Amino acid sequence: MRTCPPAPGFAAVEIPGERERNHHQAAHELIHVPEETWDQIVALPAQSVTPLADEASGKTS
Repeated sequence: MRTCPPAPGFAAVEIPGERERNHHQAAHELIHVPEETWDQIVALPAQSVTPLADEASGKTS
């Protein structure tokens, strides 16, 4: 398939799933979290009834 000439307007012949694999590699194993969702996650400790421990010091907030 790779030896076939690309269609007009395209730089190369792509294999199914290639774009997804390239995107995944470019993201360095990270996932996109929408800003509104991230803001909700960050606000969770303020809403928590149970104090959360600081992993480094073992202190609770």
